[in-house]
Amino acid sequence: MKLVYINPDCYADVDLNLLKYLAREFEVAWYPVYYTDRPIYVSPEEMTAYASENGIQLHLCPRKFRQRDPRNLGFYADIVQDINAWNPDIVYTCITEELWWVVASRKLTSPKRVLGIHDVLKHSDNRPLKRFIQGRIQDLAIKCNTNYCVFSESQRQLFHRLYGKSPVVFGLGSKDFGPSDLHPAPVSQEVSLLFFGNIVRYKGLDLLIESLEQLRQEGIRNIRLTIAGKGDDWPNCEKLLRTPEMFDLRVRFIENVEIPDLFCSHHFLALPYRDATQSGPVSIAANYGLPIFAPEYGCFIEQYDRAASVLYSDLETGLRRLSSMTDEEYNNIKLNAEKEKIRVSAQVIADKYIEFFKSLC
Repeated sequence: MKLVYINPDCYADVDLNLLKYLAREFEVAWYPVYYTDRPIYVSPEEMTAYASENGIQLHLCPRKFRQRDPRNLGFYADIVQDINAWNPDIVYTCITEELWWVVASRKLTSPKRVLGIHDVLKHSDNRPLKRFIQGRIQDLAIKCNTNYCVFSESQRQLFHRLYGKSPVVFGLGSKDFGPSDLHPAPVSQEVSLLFFGNIVRYKGLDLLIESLEQLRQEGIRNIRLTIAGKGDDWPNCEKLLRTPEMFDLRVRFIENVEIPDLFCSHHFLALPYRDATQSGPVSIAANYGLPIFAPEYGCFIEQYDRAASVLYSDLETGLRRLSSMTDEEYNNIKLNAEKEKIRVSAQVIADKYIEFFKSLC
């Protein structure tokens, strides 16, 4: 069976976890679409090596134009023509927000097309016009497809409510970026939190900073936060910092080689999200046995065992619990977190893709 797998570079860490398993069951042609004017998580050289090692046909698709540039219609039309010439049985993609791909992809001749949807509704954002446009483009993409997948049960329910259809749920597998020998100090000495990834409004970093500063004024001084990543909302967050010694700022692009040490040197991955569909950093935490600190709802309950996390209904209350945590309590949570790598392994998730793709043909 021939499978085309075309995705943007923002999902590269997911793709590299998955594709080697798919290549054992299908003849895979991989079309990674990536920007050339900014850092990306996986380089073309790394993609080439990965494809060679796993028997995957690689078709690199470097983008030359901005997302809204109409010249992208020709870019995607050429890709569609190339895909059709290979005559695949299935075309799978998570490209849902790019109008020119949606238009060009209507000429795909594959008998089965599968659309992966990470966010059924776009996240709360301080750019409502962008959110509206992306939502309408995604609506069009959904209308142009008949087979769908999502990555959490809450998103399946939302998709069914909005579109009257039930997509398959794949979930997100644990993501391995290599080993690390680092360990945090005992939690009784200091609680170390890690905020990792894009700094955008819906991820709520500002809420976490404000709460930490408030507790600091009340005399709670044993929590420290590392901020590793960058994004549009950082200027708003930076203005809230009043106690520099409480924060380890690494506000920049984080290279993949840095990820193992980051996740192994902290006690909790902090996820103070305003809303969430599923979380890529949670999948990394699962691989490294790192407990999470997150709101008690939706994807966090689905993605992580409650016994391996501290889930809160009120952020400050949750932080107070962390500040008074004993070594024994943390060690029990950590022990449960270390089981997550097996529960949501890449192989477990890949088997769901394989079963679904085979069922279509």
